[in-house]
Amino acid sequence: MIMRALLFSGLITLSGCKPQEARRPITQNRADKYEKSVERTKKRYNAEVEAIQSIITTLPELNFSPSQSGFWFTTFESDDPEAYRPQFGDTVIFDLSIANLSGNLIYPEIATANQVYVMDQEVLFKGLREGLKLMSVGKKAEFLIPSQLAYGYYGDGDLVGPNLPLRCKVHLKKITQNKN
Repeated sequence: MIMRALLFSGLITLSGCKPQEARRPITQNRADKYEKSVERTKKRYNAEVEAIQSIITTLPELNFSPSQSGFWFTTFESDDPEAYRPQFGDTVIFDLSIANLSGNLIYPEIATANQVYVMDQEVLFKGLREGLKLMSVGKKAEFLIPSQLAYGYYGDGDLVGPNLPLRCKVHLKKITQNKN
């Protein structure tokens, strides 16, 4: 009797076991995925440029100019074209305030005063890094920076959110030239 029960349960077990079929992956065209990402990025960039252009038209007295890197800038005093500008390895000291495009302060100057940065050898978002290269000692400037040249997709992990274009005011206080 026990033998029959064991044989019967063994047959049921064996008949119920069939090889599992692997699940087929959901096919996604990777090219399509990347194209959609590129389109979203282009739309966001165009919207940011439109917002920056809107600010520029409301402030014609500031005379913003486009940079080769993709941001806009203005200086508050006339600049001497012969004045020394920071180069690779130079140490600069500057004051900085960061706001959103509406002008709402994110980091006031008092919180970011006396920033020390070694040109192109430390981490600094691209718009500001390239903007500093346009300045000379004692000059003040304002930069309108699209998010891709600021903190980008992730933000700064603190107060600057993701995909946030920035309005930065900078006062370059000192340049120490690299002797190497």
